[in-house]
Amino acid sequence: MTLAALQADFRATVLGDDKHPGFAVYRGTYRAQLMACLTDTFPAVVAWLGDNAFHTEAARFIDAHPPSSWSLDHYPAGFADWLVGQNEAVAAELAAIEWALATSFVGPDEAVLTVADLAGVDWDNAQLAPSAACRILALSGNAAGIWAAIQLGETPPEPALEPQTVLIWRQQQQCQLRVVAPLEAAMLARGAFAFADLCTAAVAHHGEDEGIAVAGALLAQWAQDECMRRPD
Repeated sequence: MTLAALQADFRATVLGDDKHPGFAVYRGTYRAQLMACLTDTFPAVVAWLGDNAFHTEAARFIDAHPPSSWSLDHYPAGFADWLVGQNEAVAAELAAIEWALATSFVGPDEAVLTVADLAGVDWDNAQLAPSAACRILALSGNAAGIWAAIQLGETPPEPALEPQTVLIWRQQQQCQLRVVAPLEAAMLARGAFAFADLCTAAVAHHGEDEGIAVAGALLAQWAQDECMRRPD
């Protein structure tokens, strides 16, 4: 028997209904590790649902989704979608936020646009794109406000259907989150665009005089946030 076959057979036995006490120990450890992984990754979901309800949903997820990677780092990826299927809309969007924060934190390093770079760029020809650590989420409700309240230890607002887009990124080894207006959301969703395209879109949204000012303000915001790749 090959090592891979031996490992597959052992996993099947651990996940099965073998009542042997030795396998019960492995099964308990296996489930405890996966539960700890989900609990550590989604503290806001735990706070929103409560310990008992969270553990119930997490246990169901664990039973339905055995790990498919050698590392537990990837295991929580499907939990938000699972919660959607369980009709836990707010919890699902909180989980999406927390998973985006987790993956942003470990995203690759790269040179980003800073305030100091603004004067040295040829903005007539400059191309912009979100950094590799950026995550853009379209939310159907006010989960971002609920998440923020939980972080501050405040009473969360009541759930509301307030479609909004949030930007999540890493700045100075700390993840950030903010709600973005429709124009910014539309530009970021492109993935890459010319600064001239931003100006054109801003003028279309706000008129010529105000649009140019809006485009400049967005550029300054991105440089301050350090959420965009440094143009070549």
